[in-house]
Amino acid sequence: MGALHSPVMPALYDGQRLTVEEFLDRWDTMPELRRAELLEGVVYLASPLRLSHGTRDSRVTRWLGRYVDATTGVESATAPTTILGAVSVPQPDQVLFIRPEYGGRCKIVKDYLTGPPELIVEVSLSSVDRDHHFKRSIYQQAGVEEYVIFDVMASEVSWRRLVEGTYVDLTADSDGVFRSRIFPGLWLDESAFWDEDMRRVSQTVDAGLASPEHESFVAALAARRG
Repeated sequence: MGALHSPVMPALYDGQRLTVEEFLDRWDTMPELRRAELLEGVVYLASPLRLSHGTRDSRVTRWLGRYVDATTGVESATAPTTILGAVSVPQPDQVLFIRPEYGGRCKIVKDYLTGPPELIVEVSLSSVDRDHHFKRSIYQQAGVEEYVIFDVMASEVSWRRLVEGTYVDLTADSDGVFRSRIFPGLWLDESAFWDEDMRRVSQTVDAGLASPEHESFVAALAARRG
């Protein structure tokens, strides 16, 4: 990290305790740095990303992108720095959110996502314990409606929904498909995902997009357009 040190603003180091403002100010001085998070006031720097993480992350991007392409008013982003309150600035692997002009809760301030997106995805490999416990608590407290973990080592999807301020586990339906509650029509065939069968994953998303629930959701978003 020595090469990233600025004579004006000290570099980021694992374990530092910073405010959100200090964290973002230091980030701005280090264009080479791509992955860092402030969690409960403590800086965490990402480990090198393994290929098994990158390939799964790419599949998640394609899955969410198919949904976004058919759902005006909804947007996705890969690894966006996300400001969640006074002490946490995580960088989730993926987010899916309703754009502010369509009634979404998060805002875009100085090109940063600010406030809780409706859905967060973490592709979990080296960070599995942090994702299942520490980040779960942060996202729950911030009010993220749905939190999805793709656990690479276990080949499992954990999908949680916020109910009265607490995450509860959603389970796949009898056909093996997870169905989002906050984003109607966002369907995931879990076995197809882990089997690397993206054609079947896409077919499942398309079935969700053809559902009456998705049609009603798109109409409701259009009616909210500010």
